[in-house]
Amino acid sequence: MRILQACAELFPLLKTGGLADVAGALPPALRAAGADVRVLLPGFRPMLEGVTELTPVAELDPPAGLCPPESGARLLRGRLPACGTPAYLIDAPRFYLREGGPYADDAHRPYADNHLRFALLGWAAAALAHGLDPDWQPELVHAHDW
Repeated sequence: MRILQACAELFPLLKTGGLADVAGALPPALRAAGADVRVLLPGFRPMLEGVTELTPVAELDPPAGLCPPESGARLLRGRLPACGTPAYLIDAPRFYLREGGPYADDAHRPYADNHLRFALLGWAAAALAHGLDPDWQPELVHAHDW
């Protein structure tokens, strides 16, 4: 079975709580059981620095209002460092490359556009389920949290 796991954080790349532990442990376990698993992650700095072999897959064209066309959002594909699981990253610097943490700024104030930032993650998962990557299409999308 082809499974896409969409998550906002993943151990060991980025961890703020228990979600990252589960999201990091599940793909290797599913692969050991015979599943063809890939993960989809936002392009936070630790993700971009930690995922290896990054190559472009597609330019992203989400609905109006979600991500402006001039933002240059694109989908990248690579591999997780420890286990080799294939990974997709949403390269959208306007949304994900910020000072502070993944959900809040240095003063611990949630980013005002979190709803858009993580809607883009959900939209990208749906786009992959509908064939955004011509080389691989999931049969099941497992969405964590956001």
